[in-house]
Amino acid sequence: MPITNIGSYPITMQEFIEHWIDVNAALGGAPATDYLLHGGYTLATFTTDRATLAALIISINSDQTVVIAAAQRDAKKEAIRGRMVQFRGAAQNNLAGSIYQRLAPTLPDLTDDESDYLDPFDDMANLWAKINADATVPGFTPPLLLQGGYTVANFATDIAALRAAYTAVGAAEENARLDRAKRDDLMVAAYERMKQYRGGLVVVLPPGDPLLATVPDLSPGPGPVLEPVTLSGFWNTATLMADLSWTESTDANLGHYSLRVSFEVPYNEETEVLVNNVMPPLLTYSTDQGLTVPTNTVLFRVYAVRTTGAEAGSNIHEVHRP
Repeated sequence: MPITNIGSYPITMQEFIEHWIDVNAALGGAPATDYLLHGGYTLATFTTDRATLAALIISINSDQTVVIAAAQRDAKKEAIRGRMVQFRGAAQNNLAGSIYQRLAPTLPDLTDDESDYLDPFDDMANLWAKINADATVPGFTPPLLLQGGYTVANFATDIAALRAAYTAVGAAEENARLDRAKRDDLMVAAYERMKQYRGGLVVVLPPGDPLLATVPDLSPGPGPVLEPVTLSGFWNTATLMADLSWTESTDANLGHYSLRVSFEVPYNEETEVLVNNVMPPLLTYSTDQGLTVPTNTVLFRVYAVRTTGAEAGSNIHEVHRP
């Protein structure tokens, strides 16, 4: 099959490998007569490069490291925000009439970036330490404790854990970017080798050789277009899941549907993450991927995928968790 998307590279490369095997056999079937590309590039090297690229594509598509790290960070963000709610309540109740009552920091928004989100908690930790050191507030005996005997030391530990969670997300995202860059470089190199392969065959095979007529294609030729399906869905408040559904593909060569999610706005195909592959005739799927924390919004897309690997993406559908 020709190159139509990232997933088609290993399939097309395998077609070139099988053709290359036949060419080498026709040329004599010995290492000394094998068909070589520029720089002495061999079939064995191309086969190794295909395996490396295929493994990297699978790894990137199935890698949940960023998703898991983000979910763990978001859970910590929500939990520590709950402690600030308690702290603000304690300032109103236990410290009524004192300067501390009006100094309690404002709750950050869960959608704030890292520095804007963490700054109020640093302010809260500093204020809490001052409260614990002040025995002059009428009707209050330090230290200030929150629900469950939660102390300022516990809070400091939770802030440190949240910072570490932010760092883990950053590291996972950087590793994902590096893997995508490696994948893209491998695809460029593979495409160039397949062009060299096609162009050089007329030099090593005689005119009219049947193998010249069966060289794999690199670019799509005329044929039926794979039509995209239409995706819809909503946030289910009862199950705490996004319920997604899509129209049926009538393509004769449909293999499966691939549901993917992007945590970026606008939708970014480079960083989209596979949620799951759904086999027809199923046309629905429920997930909380990227939506484990209130106020989160993610973008979903479902791809109709042929058995050949060709795919067509649906409309982009946003799901928001209140």
